[in-house]
Amino acid sequence: MTIRVRIAMIVAAAVLGSSLLVAWAVTLNSNRAELESIDALLTSSAKTFKPKSATKPGAVVKELNALAINVIYPDSSNFVATQILSERGLLGLPEFSWHEAQDFCSEATTLNTSLGPFRVKARCPQQERFIVVVGTSLVGMQERLASNLNKALGTSVVTSIITLTLVWWGLAGTFSRLRNISKSAHAIEVGDLDSTIPQWDGNDELVLLSNALQSMVSSLKTKIHDLEASATNMRKLISVTGHELRTPLTVIQGYSEILNNRIEFQSPANQTAISRIVSETQRLDRLIQQILDFQSLTNERVTSLEWIDVSAIFREYFEDLQNLASTISIHYKLPVTYLWGNTHLIRRIASNLVQNISRHANSGSRVEVLVESRESQVLIEVSDNGPGLDVQRVIEILENLDKGMPVTSEKGLGLGLGIVKDAVTYHKGSLELSRNNLGGLSVLITLPIDSRTQ
Repeated sequence: MTIRVRIAMIVAAAVLGSSLLVAWAVTLNSNRAELESIDALLTSSAKTFKPKSATKPGAVVKELNALAINVIYPDSSNFVATQILSERGLLGLPEFSWHEAQDFCSEATTLNTSLGPFRVKARCPQQERFIVVVGTSLVGMQERLASNLNKALGTSVVTSIITLTLVWWGLAGTFSRLRNISKSAHAIEVGDLDSTIPQWDGNDELVLLSNALQSMVSSLKTKIHDLEASATNMRKLISVTGHELRTPLTVIQGYSEILNNRIEFQSPANQTAISRIVSETQRLDRLIQQILDFQSLTNERVTSLEWIDVSAIFREYFEDLQNLASTISIHYKLPVTYLWGNTHLIRRIASNLVQNISRHANSGSRVEVLVESRESQVLIEVSDNGPGLDVQRVIEILENLDKGMPVTSEKGLGLGLGIVKDAVTYHKGSLELSRNNLGGLSVLITLPIDSRTQ
């Protein structure tokens, strides 16, 4: 139910309720006033009525009047003085005892009889020779009351319908403007900052809302432009710095190998120092490569997509690992598995997982590699029985990378797994880390076979 419908219904209900209350109050006041008028007539008639001298207790006269009058004697005998001629015939008061008639002397009373409701009032003379009871039928008044209530109800319903129509028509323009603003806001939500935001003259709330939305979009465009410029400069800096660092690093690596081959540097102390230099320069070279890879993922936002044999890529990289590290036992389960994606990114996933294992696996370590399709997804799982990484620490590193926070990883996990996660995210997949049954780290990657359908 829309807000427009709710407002219209609330207003119509309020009008209907208030109309009914007013009609009920007016009808009750009218009824009360009519009763007071009847009571005054009954009191006056009771005072002025004089029974004929010829009347006898128990006698009935044929005299007709707008009022029914009974005369009650101390022995409780009733003399019917007059009766009411109505559409239903003659209406008269029931017989009353002497004590019952005395109860009507103080104030008028409404009685329910077989002939319908009566309003009665009595005159009690001091000598107590007789009591005059005067009454009139309230059937007509009740019928008028019901008729008035029905008319009031009908009037209230008609008024509510008219009010509902007027409110609905009056809100049409307001909610039309709201719908236009909502469409613009939805377009902004999905990234269309060039969407036209409706503008109107005036200073009502909708105009202020539209102006605020326009101001927000302008500010957002400026901030996005500044962020894109900053990101572009940062990517340029990373790219230039990475390539510039490789030039002296290559020189250091070359001279380290020369020194390592010189006979005069063959002493144990020199060999240890040179081996340390070589290993650290290799580590620095890998770190620079990871930085460049990480930067390329956010820079190029891959456009080359195709069907890829994922199992073939993982077999290639892990066979290379097996050849270079023959002490590691690698077990494959790699049925032919294809997905729609970017070959470079899938290779970066495989490469970084292999590098992670080669750095942390011990001699004789067991590695299990699984790549298979299940329904509409490709599952990639790599497990080892390495030294047992702190899974929670690895998760914290990935979260810090997402937030742009500094990463300190003594084991070199940060950028490598960060590249893996970014590549997985690009393919609309998920990455899970856990400790496996082998005692080491298990990396589970789930990718849609065709990300275009996601």
